[in-house]
Amino acid sequence: MHNMNKILLGTTSENKINIVKEFFKNDDFEIVSKNVVSGILEQPLSEETTIEGAINRAKNAIVGETDYLFSVGLEGGLAIIDSVYNLVCVAAVFYKNKTYIGISNKIKLPKSVSDDIKTGKEFGKVIREYKSTNDKESEIIEELITRKKSFLEALNGAYIQLSTDKI
Repeated sequence: MHNMNKILLGTTSENKINIVKEFFKNDDFEIVSKNVVSGILEQPLSEETTIEGAINRAKNAIVGETDYLFSVGLEGGLAIIDSVYNLVCVAAVFYKNKTYIGISNKIKLPKSVSDDIKTGKEFGKVIREYKSTNDKESEIIEELITRKKSFLEALNGAYIQLSTDKI
């Protein structure tokens, strides 16, 4: 008997757990987070790698599980467009052996942040340094740090595909 309200989430990140809880807040789902490997680099530097990480997280969340409705994998990464890195967030929903992918709009990073990443620096650290040294209360910079809207957008895209398929 499947537990028709359990969603397995392939992460233990509080930020990502809260985003998924917010997305499903009007539904009676139990979100169960699991520590899984993404199978990719810590900082994905292409959209393809970011997609692969999200899929791996969703699929790895179901390992050893039989009692769930579907699983979710979220992965944030960077993709170069016109020689500047952009943030891209991907959600993968795995349901009955089928994967549904949602991809956020891309948000261009400040050029100095992009340049630092090209030298091998870590995005999370660089964007926080940028925010503190530029002292700007910017909605875009805040989104680059929290990635909340981007993950919600990606999750919505994947979930709409699943819902359409189920009809």
